[in-house]
Amino acid sequence: MGKVIKSRRSTKTIARDSETELSPCPSHIPRVSFLSSNEFEVYICYALKHLRRGGAIELTTRTIKPTDIVPARTVANIHHGHISHQAILSFAAIFFGTQHRQPEIIRTGFATYGLVLQRLNEALSDPAYNTKDDLIYAVVTLGILELFCTGSGNHLKHMAGLERLFALRDHSLPISYESAEMYRSLRTMIIFAALRSRKPSILARLEWKKQLREHIDSPDELQEQELFDVLADCTVVVSARDRILGESDITPEISTHELDTLKQDALSLLAQLSSWKKRWDSDEKHKIAETPLPHNQLNTIPTDLGEVSLPFTTNLEYTTESVAISMLLYNISLIHVLQILALFTSPPPEHLPSESQSTSPPTTLPLQSPLTSDDRFLHDPPHFPNLWSHPLPSNKPPPHPYLSAQENPILDICRSISYHLSDPQSAASSVFHWATATVWIKVRGEESVVGRWVWGLLVERKSILVKTLGSLAG
Repeated sequence: MGKVIKSRRSTKTIARDSETELSPCPSHIPRVSFLSSNEFEVYICYALKHLRRGGAIELTTRTIKPTDIVPARTVANIHHGHISHQAILSFAAIFFGTQHRQPEIIRTGFATYGLVLQRLNEALSDPAYNTKDDLIYAVVTLGILELFCTGSGNHLKHMAGLERLFALRDHSLPISYESAEMYRSLRTMIIFAALRSRKPSILARLEWKKQLREHIDSPDELQEQELFDVLADCTVVVSARDRILGESDITPEISTHELDTLKQDALSLLAQLSSWKKRWDSDEKHKIAETPLPHNQLNTIPTDLGEVSLPFTTNLEYTTESVAISMLLYNISLIHVLQILALFTSPPPEHLPSESQSTSPPTTLPLQSPLTSDDRFLHDPPHFPNLWSHPLPSNKPPPHPYLSAQENPILDICRSISYHLSDPQSAASSVFHWATATVWIKVRGEESVVGRWVWGLLVERKSILVKTLGSLAG
């Protein structure tokens, strides 16, 4: 736990490379062009104000030349050039039009979107083109657009398609710095989608773990990749559990043995996280401080059960944005591994002990599963105790130890939200979006005082994230 200090929000300076600062307009688009009649330049500049430097879409815009940005009235007639560039034009127009409630601009964006889909389908069937980075950037851009416009369903399909494109890559060939940077910018979206879909991610394969380490020379970046490896391995364990529990012809002995093996894999992941945290905490620059919550956030929040206070009174402060993002990723990883262990060590409803029996959870999971492969992984089964209700119902079994252990990382994410919202770059991070969606699911949304606090903070400080949160957690 960090030391409590006075708030330094007004004078805080965060050490970061100047490259991480987001300019209001891409530097390669001349300022004089910004004042021209090409409205797409305005849309792109506006979108970049809300996108993280180094993210997939921002990386794509670095390759756009002023001559690539055609006037809106002619975009539907363009059938050449980079597909990813046209995907950017579509995203930027829809994003700008939606935020400013301009139906005509939105229609222009969707007209471009239709053209991109047509060209994308043609390119996917072309072996000479379907391994190009341009195609990957286009799919990612459309995936983010779907998340913004239609929710997580179509977004997950785009991410599944992205993994299939990754599978076409030849790992015997050297990888460029730009491609390595692109792969790392996509880790969060791919693994998040795989966990939501309960499918094994391609990023759990050894060749991809190696590929994602190419052109890394920072110890902190290597440690960050270790966390992504843990989360990728989580996708393998979860999907394997579903497969075993879904096989009707498997014998109880084989099923029990395989489930025990998977449980040991999950325990190994927990040990990896414990070792990671010890190494991380040993570095002085990773120290975390605490500041008191603003007085207005400490007020009790009325509920049907009476007045309930937040279970914490401080916010967390970090030395750099990169440290803050790494701690988000660590807490996300810990929550997922603990959730897996909770599922492996909790009986389904029909096996729960009666009030007169012992309430200690079994050490292995019976054959019948309380979940199906269609259920969302982080949503607790109905028979799990709700740790976020106040007070806890007296007729419920005591909290499961692996559920209880999730409370600290959940609250640490909550206590870091103000820090991330104070910086546009950090607030635009896909890791931050993933973290807020994770805690929103775990605290059961607005059913809990913590969920209402998170929602209120986003509405007040960064309302644009509210829709993203609903899509990711929905």
